[in-house]
Amino acid sequence: MGYIARYIRRLPMADYRILGFDSDIVRFIYNDKRDENKIHEATVPTAEFIQRLIDQIPYRYQRVVRYFGLLAPRAGTIRYKAFVRRLCIPRPRRARRIR
Repeated sequence: MGYIARYIRRLPMADYRILGFDSDIVRFIYNDKRDENKIHEATVPTAEFIQRLIDQIPYRYQRVVRYFGLLAPRAGTIRYKAFVRRLCIPRPRRARRIR
């Protein structure tokens, strides 16, 4: 229970997205990335909604990938080089050392 409680405090879905619920159905809004990030409203049975939330909870000792690719914290130098290359900015010259 303690493991699951960490994720219940911080739901995978923000509270403002839940429009209404009762014992039978849950209404919520979501962004559809396939449809140019348009906001849609969905109505699903309560059991299915809870199952969707449970699917977001990782198993014990399973790592969750939060950032990857150019957004990863370790990709700082790669990210800088990629952005400079993409912007077609000439590489700055190294400053001469002052003695």
